[in-house]
Amino acid sequence: MNKKAIALALVLIIAMGGAFAAPLVVSTGTVTDVTATLKAVIGGFFYHGFVNPVDFSEFNATLEITDAFAVDPVFTYGYETNTSTAFGIYMEVSDFIHDTETGVAIKIADVEIGGATPDPDTNGVYTLLTSAVSGQSENVQVKIIPLKASGTDHLGNTISSQLEYVNNNATPGGYTSTVTVSVATV
Repeated sequence: MNKKAIALALVLIIAMGGAFAAPLVVSTGTVTDVTATLKAVIGGFFYHGFVNPVDFSEFNATLEITDAFAVDPVFTYGYETNTSTAFGIYMEVSDFIHDTETGVAIKIADVEIGGATPDPDTNGVYTLLTSAVSGQSENVQVKIIPLKASGTDHLGNTISSQLEYVNNNATPGGYTSTVTVSVATV
């Protein structure tokens, strides 16, 4: 250790030992207590997203499910919060749009949310989850079912064209459906 470091250490030891401390002078004859007020804030949080199938405590902002015509795509959506703000989580599902052919789409037959098949609102929006309970977390399983025969789609539209559902006459190629999730306070 060099001389400067030793000298600094000695000065600090002396200063902390009270050599330079002022004596307590009480002019009134009584000693009063002093107080320190300690304050802290815990911030509110709201996490939501597609539940990671490997780590259920993790929410992902994106999800990709391949081969959605062979097996109806299923995913879990969830949230965790420590706030008591009332909110709703809403979902829209687009048709399966052909990747290269304009105007070619496979319709959605139905949407299952938590095992039920609710009707969407007039804009085609589904309610996934709602809450106003502090410290709450919740997940819901969602299944998107592509239309595989003529009939009605999930919005109640009659579909009769063989190009609008999964069959051998449908236009070959890749198709993509987009699930858009939004959160709004209620």
